[in-house]
Amino acid sequence: MPNWCNNELRIRSADPAILARYRAAIEGGRLLRECCPEPETDAYRESLGAPGASPEWREWRIENWGTKWEIPADDMTEIVETADEIRVGFTSAWSPPDRALQFAAERDGFSFVLFYDEPGIGFAGRATESDDDCREYDEIDDATREAWAAEGFELQIFEGN
Repeated sequence: MPNWCNNELRIRSADPAILARYRAAIEGGRLLRECCPEPETDAYRESLGAPGASPEWREWRIENWGTKWEIPADDMTEIVETADEIRVGFTSAWSPPDRALQFAAERDGFSFVLFYDEPGIGFAGRATESDDDCREYDEIDDATREAWAAEGFELQIFEGN
């Protein structure tokens, strides 16, 4: 079983079509595939389900998504939407999907903030379309905690750690 990374994502765009596209991807359990589609090579497809096959799919996903599994729709919290933002929480395996989101933000022209917290290993961070500030728990000072809290970061890192 993996360690689960708690995530809170905010996608921002003035374009309602971008928000609708990513809301549909979230609701359909295909957020990461929408952000960064998987390769369509025979070797990649064969590695997805073949017993004993090379873990090409896993290596590709970690390199391009930041995590090894797609996020199922039933793992998402309720979506909160405004005119220019979608906000949703979810868990991912081992690490946050920051790479997929950064790829999509550059390609599609939106911004995002992803707060994440992995209590099993003991790290947390804040990723955007251009940065990833990942820290081990013992490296998170009071100023950082306060700054993240001011932005609404309400995950486990602030519940007694």
